[in-house]
Amino acid sequence: MQQLTAGIFMERKIDLSGCKFGHTALVMVVIFHAVISHEVVEGRRSWKTDTDQASYLHQADKFGVKTMKTADGDIIDCVDIYKQPAFDHPDLKNHTIQMKPHIFPSGLEPEKVSSSSQHQRKLLQRIRKCPEGTIPLLRTRTSETVARKGRRMANVNAENGTGSANMPYSGHEYAVASVINGEFYGAKADINLWNPYVEGPEEFSLAQIWVMSGAYETKDINTVEAGWMVNPALYGDRKTRLFIYWTNSTYQGPGCYNHRCSGFVQTSTEIALGAAITNPSTYGGEQYEITIVIFKDKSSGNWWLMIQDIQVGYWPEILFKGLAHSASRIDWGGEIVNDGSVGHHTGTQMGSGHFPSEGFRKASYFRNLFIVDSFNNYMAPPAIGKTAGTSKCFDIEIKVDTASDWGNYFFYGGPGKSPNCP
Repeated sequence: MQQLTAGIFMERKIDLSGCKFGHTALVMVVIFHAVISHEVVEGRRSWKTDTDQASYLHQADKFGVKTMKTADGDIIDCVDIYKQPAFDHPDLKNHTIQMKPHIFPSGLEPEKVSSSSQHQRKLLQRIRKCPEGTIPLLRTRTSETVARKGRRMANVNAENGTGSANMPYSGHEYAVASVINGEFYGAKADINLWNPYVEGPEEFSLAQIWVMSGAYETKDINTVEAGWMVNPALYGDRKTRLFIYWTNSTYQGPGCYNHRCSGFVQTSTEIALGAAITNPSTYGGEQYEITIVIFKDKSSGNWWLMIQDIQVGYWPEILFKGLAHSASRIDWGGEIVNDGSVGHHTGTQMGSGHFPSEGFRKASYFRNLFIVDSFNNYMAPPAIGKTAGTSKCFDIEIKVDTASDWGNYFFYGGPGKSPNCP
């Protein structure tokens, strides 16, 4: 049986001596891990079942370079970079691929990455990945109609004087940190990885960054989003998976998860959007996290996605109106769907399923929150507000510790249904 590693683990020592935790913790950082334990097929593949035929939204001629099946059961197709779904978009028919950013925010340049990240790059060069000139695409089993369900918007009030937040309608619950009413060109966070319980088949639980412009009232919301989620309706399982999302129409029209519609242009040969993350954190045990950065290349206008130090790809500027210039709001945090079908609050968990008051190794966290300002500087955010829609079910505690590498951070989450959350 052929064994191929399509991902990497890296250990990072995090000094918490300046924090209330008072000790040094070992945090495991995971990009994407999949052990290829089945046959790797060169050339085109003929699918034998209805599930196979329906498993991806695009024609068989989109496949053709290589197919891999992971130990998690995912099927990854290495697709010609010029045949990726992005180029089905009418505005991208004659698009020239930007293979790497022209301009990085000051403080985020590749030559300034940490030594641990440089070590990570060296390890990644030894990993079997899709061939040059192709990108990895995860096969999916559900339609975009199902995947999009519930992505509507409503208006809720944020705490700490931050004003109104643009968040989905009732049934969606949040614990988020926000900076609003500004001119932002990017955001970053180290996001703690967990595998929360999701109760209903059409519910989900996620942790992500939102980079947003527009407002619900004017129905002109644009967003680009990235993080991890557990979403059985989208993926057909309850695994923790990497995802991205975008909309230019207040979640009502164009836009989708990952590559399920045209739009996002991928350049990386080694990150499969939607792939399972095999090492979530454990309660009281080892903690895992993933670093996500979204920033606007001020030369091209495109919004770039970086996962760890890998430049995954970008949302072209032409997809957007508001985000064609800048974002007016950044959110970091968790979201769940409570579909109300069982007659009481859902038991779907957010984050680790524990309240922020439990702290490190028990509650889920975001740390090292950064934004990119109008001068293209990578910096700590200004005053951060918070939204916790149902604090008896989920909550958030925002903190600052500049003496350590936690910086601006927060713990968030909760168990959902409990004696205090009926």
